[in-house]
Amino acid sequence: MNFFSEYTALYFFSALLQANAAIIAIVGVFFIFRIQTYQSSINSIKNYLFTDKFKNFQKTIIDFYNFDRISQKEYLNKEIGKTSDLYYPFKESINIFDKMNRIKNSIQKPTILLSIGILINALGLLFSNFLHNFAFLIELIILLIFLIYEIVLIFVVVKSIFKALELKNTEKKNERETTKQIKLDSRSGRE
Repeated sequence: MNFFSEYTALYFFSALLQANAAIIAIVGVFFIFRIQTYQSSINSIKNYLFTDKFKNFQKTIIDFYNFDRISQKEYLNKEIGKTSDLYYPFKESINIFDKMNRIKNSIQKPTILLSIGILINALGLLFSNFLHNFAFLIELIILLIFLIYEIVLIFVVVKSIFKALELKNTEKKNERETTKQIKLDSRSGRE
């Protein structure tokens, strides 16, 4: 008894390809939006640092943003003291750069798995007639394996998104603390 028509595998792999493409688009837009938000925060900090309050530190500010992340952290700890007005904006910049890197790292695994899924589904689509003609049980097993892979893939993608959202919640708390400190610093500078 054959439950599958000759088009079942064709429709199955075609649907999976479309679903994976849609998932890549949605996840891509989400992560690009997050990275742009971080970049906007960095730009706000830079704009704050290039105000008249810091006009004597322009070379220091430019040098700081030209350093790599490790050098920025060393420079912050060795050269810029906690008492400096530059400390908190520089520290927040480093924190934001670190968050951007964590976001970029968290998208790698889902992207690789989605790419593998698209490649495998494309091969399944290519060989769907061969699978149907070969044996019913083998076709059923292969379709189930692909279905399980897609379910695991969706869980990995959702986990990555939630990981990014957790970063957002912790960053809001840190951002409020840093903003409060910057405001206190700017008030004490006016007095």
